[in-house]
Amino acid sequence: MSKQLPPHGYGLGPVEDSSSIITYDTAATGCCCTALLLAAGQGHDKIVELLLAAKSSVDATIFDGHTALHHAAKSTSSDKKTGSFFRVATLLLVACPTLIDVVDGEGCTALLCAVKQKKEVIVNQLLLAAKKNPKSLDAEDSCGMNVLHYAIQQENEALVCRLLELNPELIPECLRKNK
Repeated sequence: MSKQLPPHGYGLGPVEDSSSIITYDTAATGCCCTALLLAAGQGHDKIVELLLAAKSSVDATIFDGHTALHHAAKSTSSDKKTGSFFRVATLLLVACPTLIDVVDGEGCTALLCAVKQKKEVIVNQLLLAAKKNPKSLDAEDSCGMNVLHYAIQQENEALVCRLLELNPELIPECLRKNK
């Protein structure tokens, strides 16, 4: 028997899935998305918590390599839900700490997505996770830009300082002053 959720106005319809994960197929692209990815992208922290408790696959990706963490980081939902997105990111990282390192089809980590979207609360949460693996800051998108590049482009001095504290090697050796 197929588990189904009613469409939520996204133009999505239920698709039968042999696993316990509910997936949705977009008619336009034929791409599937798990319920966890949808909930994370909408900032539905309580639903994310329920889905994780029900053993939804936290590291599942869709066609472009996005995880639920990418969806939370890229969301363009209103700032009213900032606390919910922070909680979603926390829940996902507790369930799967290695999500911080997953890159999508364009080479972006969730941190890079959050920086590009100027989601400061999520950026701060992801930076805490990146402390354990500063190399996770090295990911470059399809334009060859990393988190430091975007922080500079946005004139975000505080973020530039934090990034350089976490990983001074973000500045290529050839551009560093000789000591």
